[in-house]
Amino acid sequence: MDSGAGEEVTQEVVDDQLTRLLTREYIDLLEPSENAPTFHQQEISALGKCLLQHESVATAVLICLYSALWWNDTTSCHRAGSFAWMMLKQVLERGVQPEMINHLFLCILRGLHQHGQHESCQATLVGLGFQKHVGQQFKKDVNIPNLPPLFKPPKPSKPSLDQSDTNDLGIASLFDPNKEV
Repeated sequence: MDSGAGEEVTQEVVDDQLTRLLTREYIDLLEPSENAPTFHQQEISALGKCLLQHESVATAVLICLYSALWWNDTTSCHRAGSFAWMMLKQVLERGVQPEMINHLFLCILRGLHQHGQHESCQATLVGLGFQKHVGQQFKKDVNIPNLPPLFKPPKPSKPSLDQSDTNDLGIASLFDPNKEV
């Protein structure tokens, strides 16, 4: 291996490590400090809530957060995935462009492709995809037409020929084994 290729590989490793560290620090900025009581749930920090108030900034925050789902770093994927639903809920209340929802879902699918072999990441990403889908569905106006009843009352059955005494047509007597020919 020549020195040019070695430097290129070294720079790639440094860039990868730097991206991982910056991603983790970025997520740390959006989460509250460790001293804040979270009641066993994650919360959005004051800075995160402030950033989400501005549409253009909120879009950039969500894009970065959801892009971390498929970067080659399982720690960032898991942390971003477990935190992303709260961020999206905050933005969904004001409304989100359909293109943004599609991009977020694409990031979830890429994350499953990249990290699907890790149970914790897989569970987080599948749950996030389900929550995103359900959240999107509840934002749409749903019109449910009058549906037919699930259980229909049984139709009155017609009596069989054996049970019918008043309408004896004589057909049953043709097959009576006790009758002589």
